[in-house]
Amino acid sequence: MRIDVDGTAGEVELGAASNGVDGALRDVIKCDAVRPLFLAPEIVLWLNEDAIPTGGLALNQRATAIAASHGFTASPCFGVAVLTGLDGDDVVSLTDEQKSSLLEIAHT
Repeated sequence: MRIDVDGTAGEVELGAASNGVDGALRDVIKCDAVRPLFLAPEIVLWLNEDAIPTGGLALNQRATAIAASHGFTASPCFGVAVLTGLDGDDVVSLTDEQKSSLLEIAHT
């Protein structure tokens, strides 16, 4: 699930990219390298590796709220973020229940 800086959430398909999941994440986030935040054993928030206030990336309040609700309060999130599930070492889609729960966090 993609979270844009304006708070819009939408579906993304990461498995269809010819350059693998990592390449698909870089394409969606529009960056050279991605950084995972492991919010829970089965949920990962992916951010631009350079997602610190550099002047070129806007604050992502919705992603920041989701990260903070999972204990990541030291730094806000900047730029486009992607939330995925995790099954062992495999990046998978979030379940409908996970999506609803995560989006509800951002509205409270």
